Amino acid sequence: MALDDPRLPPKLLPVDPNFHTTFGDVWFLMEFLKKHGLDSVLGGVFQKKTLCQRLWVHILHSVVKDGSKISCEDWVGRSFVSYLIDAVPLHSLKSDTSYFAAMGEDRAKMAFFKAFVDLMKGQYPGFGKCCYVDSTPLPNDIENNPFNA
Repeated sequence: MALDDPRLPPKLLPVDPNFHTTFGDVWFLMEFLKKHGLDSVLGGVFQKKTLCQRLWVHILHSVVKDGSKISCEDWVGRSFVSYLIDAVPLHSLKSDTSYFAAMGEDRAKMAFFKAFVDLMKGQYPGFGKCCYVDSTPLPNDIENNPFNA
């Protein structure tokens, strides 16, 4: 049916939005993380609301951007994620020093791995047996690895 079809009542004609908000990709990823218990792991490690929301925003952006060069701030502005965060100003995501500082803290890393191992042991009792964790960081020359600091 064409937009100028006379059978369409005038008030049902489509209206062009100012911008389109993406939904499905982020919702799918959030549901996946929730289904596997990782939402509680992350929420338990980063209990301060602003830091927890920053973490979620950066995780979702890093995974869903799919190699594009869109900034976190611009991506969130076009995603329904912008409706989920109320403790983090959108403009603060451009250079998010507090987020990157928190991710570099040893306390946060240790708390995350402890909570993650506890979660996995609850699901898979043999998880972590005869496992050695090497604390050596990945080399910085690995390409396309946004999580490599």
